[in-house]
Amino acid sequence: MSFPNPWRPAPWANPEESRESNEEEGEMSVETYVSRKDPCRCTTLPIPLPFPLAMKSAPKLERRPQFLRPQIHQLLSNNGFTTGARLIPYVVDNPLYPAPVTPQSMLFVILRGNKHAPHLFGPTRDELLALFQAHNIFDVHVEIRDIDLCFSASFFRSRQTTRS
Repeated sequence: MSFPNPWRPAPWANPEESRESNEEEGEMSVETYVSRKDPCRCTTLPIPLPFPLAMKSAPKLERRPQFLRPQIHQLLSNNGFTTGARLIPYVVDNPLYPAPVTPQSMLFVILRGNKHAPHLFGPTRDELLALFQAHNIFDVHVEIRDIDLCFSASFFRSRQTTRS
């Protein structure tokens, strides 16, 4: 019987396991690193946008998953989100970000310092996405975020200085 080498990362079955792992190696962007390391923000975006986000209300988007609200709340409850999750649909963008960004439709599940939330948000995020897809909603991303505890990295322009 042979044991795996403890100095090498386990072969993850899917990206979700890798994202929620403590074993990250190799070159990656800052955004990718933060998304893999932050246990309080979980999104279906391949590369999460860094904060601050430009968020526009989306009345059309709000009506689409509206009929699913009872099912969404039940799903959150079944996954251990016991209190205070807010559902907010937005179109998100980051116009100040140096790389080109395409605005994305997003349903945010917002928590505030919730001690009663499950340790991992990934399975719930995946179930929400599957619920949308079962109702032919394919163009909405899901993000679960504890806004009090997630890493809110942002960038800012440095002030230009002139030497006299």
